Amino acid sequence: MSARSSANSRSTNRLGTGKIIPFSGSETYGRRRTAKFYNHLMSANGSPLQVTFWGAARTVTGSMHLVEVNGHQILLDCGFYQGKRSEARQRNSTFPFRPGDIHAVVLSHAHIDHSGNIPNLVRQGFHGPIYCTPATHDLTAVMLADSAKIQEEDAEFLNRHRPKGERPIEPLYTREDARRCVTQFYSIPYDRPGEVTPGVQVRFLDAGNLLG
Repeated sequence: MSARSSANSRSTNRLGTGKIIPFSGSETYGRRRTAKFYNHLMSANGSPLQVTFWGAARTVTGSMHLVEVNGHQILLDCGFYQGKRSEARQRNSTFPFRPGDIHAVVLSHAHIDHSGNIPNLVRQGFHGPIYCTPATHDLTAVMLADSAKIQEEDAEFLNRHRPKGERPIEPLYTREDARRCVTQFYSIPYDRPGEVTPGVQVRFLDAGNLLG
């Protein structure tokens, strides 16, 4: 992803207190302690560009990075956090930002730890476009439908064995949620720049990690 920028840039980490401290500290969101993240402040068309690593920091799952530039919020990946059941459900069911404030999503590839929480993002109010390659579009449609089926079956199993009096467990998202979010996908071929938001373009390159 690129934005027109000047030569002046610096990398910093913002703590929950709002202080700017180079490369140190951690962020607490609600009752969920996230891993250390780094904010990169650069200049793009005279406006600051900030990147916040909300997922896949000090871990290799749940990729989710928020780019704020030119008054827009762009989410790079919205992956499923995979771990112990209770922790995974807590991390995946909420976002450290308002989904409705996100203007666009850029999806790097179809692996579930990069794409798996997109249906939940849409379910909670995201209505913008989701940009990816044509192959990623096709693969993600299949993988999210399968992930939703697992969510539904897992909730059904837990509800059959839950103690009497406890509230029923809802799936994190359903197959209908997965189907609906795929309608927001827009394909951009390799090596062809596409505008994500005004002044910001994305160009997909083949990294060999997965088809698409």
